[in-house]
Amino acid sequence: MDVYDRILSLGCLLGLVAVLGWAIRPQLTSGTTVQSRASREVPAAVSQMPALATHHVAATSSPALSPARIATATRTPTPINVGNFVWNDLDGDGLQDVGEPGLNGITVQLWNAAKTQLIDSAVTNANGNYTVVAPVPGNYRVRVVLPLGGATFTLKDQGSSDLLDSDINPSGADLGFTDIYIFGSNLISITTIDAGLLNVPATPTMTATPVVGARKIYLPLLVK
Repeated sequence: MDVYDRILSLGCLLGLVAVLGWAIRPQLTSGTTVQSRASREVPAAVSQMPALATHHVAATSSPALSPARIATATRTPTPINVGNFVWNDLDGDGLQDVGEPGLNGITVQLWNAAKTQLIDSAVTNANGNYTVVAPVPGNYRVRVVLPLGGATFTLKDQGSSDLLDSDINPSGADLGFTDIYIFGSNLISITTIDAGLLNVPATPTMTATPVVGARKIYLPLLVK
């Protein structure tokens, strides 16, 4: 084969190759497009999966915190000193006058308001002063026991000063007792409960009555 024939054969071969190349190219391009879509699109089975359920927690205001409960120490009640003076009311006016002496040896008692319980008892000193003790705040009465020999109580609540009068009922259902006193929790002592006596014998004496517990109670002797 001469040179001319060889060139012709080579040209035919190149032409055939070119024709085959154009025939194959659309198929490759089409395949590439399909693969590209496959890489970007979510399969139908996946896209139809139900959305994951989520719990929505509504914001709520926190309840107000109650103040801390702090234990308060219980205060022991302070005993209350109750007094003060029993005197001989020489002129019978219900007032403590100059020269009227205090009475020694007169029994003074502290009772509950109902007069059913004796709380404390004391005897006046040489100056006529006494002190009984109320263990806790509350309602109380003071009682003065008349000595033997015809003594009586003077007038009650005379004048304008509670420091100079007599606080004992001279007659009636509360004979020998004060009215009810209310002792508050802030009270430490009271020194205004006084008693004036009339017709006091030179040496006061008391009559013992049956013992209540370990304490004697002295009752007045009623004189008709």
